[in-house]
Amino acid sequence: MQDKGVVMVQCENTLREKKIEKSELFEFVNYTPSGNGEMILRQDEGWAIVKP
Repeated sequence: MQDKGVVMVQCENTLREKKIEKSELFEFVNYTPSGNGEMILRQDEGWAIVKP
């Protein structure tokens, strides 16, 4: 999916809340301080948001 431009971003707030270390996740994962904030910024830029 990365080859097609899909970006995987993890909320650092959630990592802290769930006590998950970044080292436990895949190397291709990017991070943002606030997932909600990131989604608002990306939607404003015209990105599509996919929710499970």
